[in-house]
Amino acid sequence: MHVHRLPAGLASAALTLIAMGGAPAQDVVDDALVTKAKASEELVDGWSRGLELGFTGSFNHSDHVVGAPDGSTVQFGVVLSGNADLVQGAQEWENELKLQHTQSKSPALDRFVKSVDQLDLQTTYLYHMTSPDWFGPFARASLSTSVLKGYEVRTSDTDVRRVDEDGTVTDVVVPAENDIDLTGAFEPMLLKETVGVFADPI
Repeated sequence: MHVHRLPAGLASAALTLIAMGGAPAQDVVDDALVTKAKASEELVDGWSRGLELGFTGSFNHSDHVVGAPDGSTVQFGVVLSGNADLVQGAQEWENELKLQHTQSKSPALDRFVKSVDQLDLQTTYLYHMTSPDWFGPFARASLSTSVLKGYEVRTSDTDVRRVDEDGTVTDVVVPAENDIDLTGAFEPMLLKETVGVFADPI
């Protein structure tokens, strides 16, 4: 004996047809499931866009905890993700964006500093062969970087030696809790390209 679990809408339709003396229950169930499966597999031509915005936060307070400084640790951040996908016949073009940024403050520092700063972009092109349609070539490019400049903050005065591209050396003392510049905005930037074939039989 086979038991099929149906969504409420499909179950109601099946029971209605049975009560009216229509097709047998098993035929109604099978036809409804097949129709729903085909609809979910078909790709509709046109654009599909989405955007999500989220916020994160945490608070932790330590008092006489072994191995942890006394005081409060605070974190808050933002997460932004979006997509813009295009389907045109046998072609698919998928685009994704994800941005994460978090600011943190610990008992060791009397200021907020960035602890997460990540921007990821990815674009993918897929071409579905005629037979089978679950197989075909694809190409993908992705970018990963930081949005804001990179820096380090220390709890004590720090001797820093800067060497310019022309070889000029400069020694400076950076006071405690001041930025020690490391990189500029959108640095470093990682680019990656991939070309191959995809297969999605199931």
